[in-house]
Amino acid sequence: MELVRLILIGLLLWCLVGGGELHAQELETASEQLSVASKIYESSKGRKGPRRLQILHEAIEAYERVNQLWPSTHAECALAAFRRGEIHRALDEVGEARGAFEEVLEVTKSNPDLHVRALLELGHMDRREERWRDCVLRYQQAVKHSGASLRFQNDAREWIVKVHLSTMAWTSAVREAERWLEFCEGPLEEVQALDLQLRALIGARELRLAREQLLDLQGRMAVLAEAPTAEGRRIAKALEQMKAPKALKLARQNGR
Repeated sequence: MELVRLILIGLLLWCLVGGGELHAQELETASEQLSVASKIYESSKGRKGPRRLQILHEAIEAYERVNQLWPSTHAECALAAFRRGEIHRALDEVGEARGAFEEVLEVTKSNPDLHVRALLELGHMDRREERWRDCVLRYQQAVKHSGASLRFQNDAREWIVKVHLSTMAWTSAVREAERWLEFCEGPLEEVQALDLQLRALIGARELRLAREQLLDLQGRMAVLAEAPTAEGRRIAKALEQMKAPKALKLARQNGR
């Protein structure tokens, strides 16, 4: 039976990508349909032009069948909707992408990570449209969503700080960076969070405090950055890529 299922999946994939007719109903489970859709999606990689667009829309249709034929399989439906959102976003189909990610939120009670990832995607879309309040609300919802991995929650914390920097809300940026620092997963992330916080302090003209914190950070990270390890190299690179030192220098030269 398992061999027959695999053969059917292979045939359906050949028909959808290569050009034939085989109805999705011949698959027996949502996970099989999801697998077929994923293979179609993966086959678009490296393609260009009209053929790539055709394959991506075929993938969207294949993911839609998961929701159409097995609406009670929430885990598979949620992942299918998320993938549709990713494809629509890549195709710059904003309305369709937003609808797909909103759909994810409705069926991810048992998958907090995917729920938060959908919130992040919606927040990014609001941010690109400069809907600052809306995007911050999305990111805040991601931070507060219980059960989600710290990694995704910290992504949301980072973007909250970045939005406040973009809108020159310096005090809010400093405060949110401080909250992010409480949950940093390691020294590399601490460097990234402090870089944003220092830039907010510079924007708020707290130059002395920014300089003190910068020197403290550089002193604490010096030994770690010199370690002959992969993490040491990453920390050294993060220190080199910090924007705060240059911003502080320019601010001091301009007499701010």
